[in-house]
Amino acid sequence: FAVLLTDPSHVLPFFSSIFMEKMAGFIKLYFPVFLLGAIFGKVVEMSGLAASIAKTIVRLVGAKRAILAIVLMGAIL
Repeated sequence: FAVLLTDPSHVLPFFSSIFMEKMAGFIKLYFPVFLLGAIFGKVVEMSGLAASIAKTIVRLVGAKRAILAIVLMGAIL
């Protein structure tokens, strides 16, 4: 943002050099985590485990405590 305010002509070189290099490094480093997380999420969804856990938690804490149920589901899954 500071680059845009001080000299708008340097915005493109900033994004193409510094930002893109760091972003590519981040994606290369964490891509396996994102990929395995997506695969795990799809397996949990297709197996029905996520729905089963959700129904059990809602039954235990009650529908009136939906926020607590969501927090617990996020912690478990």
